[in-house]
Amino acid sequence: MPPWQKTANFVDSAQTFDYWTRCEDSVIEKEFQRGKMILMVNKQPAVHSDSFIYNPTTSKYQMQSAPRLRLFDCQEIRQVLSPYGLEIGTLNSALLDYYHDDVVDIDLRALFGTNIMLNEPPKESGISGQTQLEQLARELGVRFMPTRQAMLTMDDAAQRELLAKCIIITRWYRLFLHCPQCAQLLRMRASKASATCTHCQQDFYPNISPVAITLLRDESNEHTLLVRHKRSAGQVYTCIAGFCSPGERLDQTVRREVAEEVGIECWDVRPLDGSQTWPLPAGSLMVPFVATADMGDEIQASISELEYAKWFSRQEVTEALRRSEEDPLLIKLYRHLSESGKDPETRIQLRYIPPQGAIAHHIIKNWILREF
Repeated sequence: MPPWQKTANFVDSAQTFDYWTRCEDSVIEKEFQRGKMILMVNKQPAVHSDSFIYNPTTSKYQMQSAPRLRLFDCQEIRQVLSPYGLEIGTLNSALLDYYHDDVVDIDLRALFGTNIMLNEPPKESGISGQTQLEQLARELGVRFMPTRQAMLTMDDAAQRELLAKCIIITRWYRLFLHCPQCAQLLRMRASKASATCTHCQQDFYPNISPVAITLLRDESNEHTLLVRHKRSAGQVYTCIAGFCSPGERLDQTVRREVAEEVGIECWDVRPLDGSQTWPLPAGSLMVPFVATADMGDEIQASISELEYAKWFSRQEVTEALRRSEEDPLLIKLYRHLSESGKDPETRIQLRYIPPQGAIAHHIIKNWILREF
């Protein structure tokens, strides 16, 4: 049974997983022998290949359905990776979750994640790193896809959460090597749930940064202010978001970020249901809010972050949602943008909201449905 379909006793399972995070490394070694894992190579997750179809016109593979993470037996995948000079084990893997195995007598098993890098072939070999990656993908029966694209297009929230956890924890244990207090080496637990300083015995844990993401509406609740980031695809608009500063409440973050990004004041800040872990660039917890502002106030978009900010009617946003749901993989959008060239007026039109993998998609959709 996949880890995103848990049905057994939750309390017992949660307590077992908590024990795994604190137990001796030898216990994790044994669990690794009989567990499963999700694989990332060159920072790209392995997904089932049937989500892609070959396009002979472009000589490239393109998505035809929402991607799904591929699960591997920890022991079996070692044999495939070995010829590529790749080793996996508890040293370079992290404990992510548990799953229930109904086939064998062991009910609870561990689920791991690893993020490894292929060695670049020598120049004289005539083989590129990308060619090597594609060859490995064929042997595994998968496709490796960019992390952001995977997070945005997966339609299974549990799989997105699992991938996000893998990215955040594997990045943490690779970078967090020395004690911030005394600079001595840290001893990482095999689970990667924590690390202990070998000198001062201080414990450290993977961290995550809170982010407030806000749908800004007018007093009539018939218009919303959406923004276009410089780094995002043209014609895709989203909500205002920003990191919470030390000593700041999340509702204060909302008011500050709105003021900083679009130059207006908001009020009636209210939390919304749900949240989302987002692994890029360094691990955030997206917490949704709704706030009210005056449409008559002059918008002063932050030139360092935004390309455009504008009020849109409920009808305009409804049309953008319709396009987004009809084209969840953004295939038609990229085709439209390539045909229209680099016309700046075309780029600032509202045609799409973020794909279903982003919490902004669900915030905007719930506003359209008048859920708040």
